[in-house]
Amino acid sequence: MTSPSLIAIVAPGAGYGHLVRASALGLALADRGIGVRIVTHSLWAQRLAGWTGLAVDVIPARVWPREALGHVASLAPRLVVLDTFPFGLRGEWPSAAHPELRYVLLARRLKPQPYQDVIGRPWDDRSPTLRRIIALEPLGEYERILARAGGDIFPLAAPVRFPDQRINPAVPTGLGQLLETGRAHLVVHSGPRTEVDLLIRAARKRMDADGDGVAAVVGPRSLDGLDIPVFDYFPASRLYGRVRGVVTGAGYNAVAEGGGRPRRHEFLPFERRFDDQAGRLFDWEHFLGFWRNSGDGARQAADILQRWG
Repeated sequence: MTSPSLIAIVAPGAGYGHLVRASALGLALADRGIGVRIVTHSLWAQRLAGWTGLAVDVIPARVWPREALGHVASLAPRLVVLDTFPFGLRGEWPSAAHPELRYVLLARRLKPQPYQDVIGRPWDDRSPTLRRIIALEPLGEYERILARAGGDIFPLAAPVRFPDQRINPAVPTGLGQLLETGRAHLVVHSGPRTEVDLLIRAARKRMDADGDGVAAVVGPRSLDGLDIPVFDYFPASRLYGRVRGVVTGAGYNAVAEGGGRPRRHEFLPFERRFDDQAGRLFDWEHFLGFWRNSGDGARQAADILQRWG
């Protein structure tokens, strides 16, 4: 039996990205009185659950491929919302399984061929996971592939951003002191140390060009051996109005949060197996109006899901 009051949001990935986006959408749905469960294997799931009050089910990455689909089916949701991956992160979401489930795909830029190589089978353009699609951003070539699948594609008018005004964690003392100088340049990243080092180098170039500045890293990982301070603070976007510059990667959330401040932000595209960060930056220039739109993409997506549900 389908639960008339539950939407399941499937947000695979060990980092913050998918989980933060799912949380933004989950809060928008909860505001409408719709029950939400986020299913993820993110390392930061309990942190986000504690901050947002959303129900989050964590399935460890080692068992995710064989347990995620069955767990979601056991919830009997009215809709299953798949973030980014129409057939699962590694092909664990066979389109023929559990035909009672109704799907919506949140489509972000995706490199189709590498994804198809990993799922290990031809693209199934008859899959029920492709019948209804919400385009989270301009999709480039990927949009044509989705369109050939014959589903309905609904583009959002504005990016999905985490509603940073909903939580107000205390700013660490050292970070607060740095912000008070009015000279702060933040490196914001939850990725590996090698990428953080590249971002720090870019921040120092910005400070050299300005002839002034102090730098810090904001992210959830503990990093040893840096000669600038590191602070664990979320959401970093709460700080952006108080800084001189921000340097980040070019993932969806980073561009969505910083796209409205192009003079203050610098994005470095990192190589990802599936996420087309370089392509996103190209389209960021071409579709600057979308990224600068101050509208609430999460609320727009929630409105669509409420109608479909």
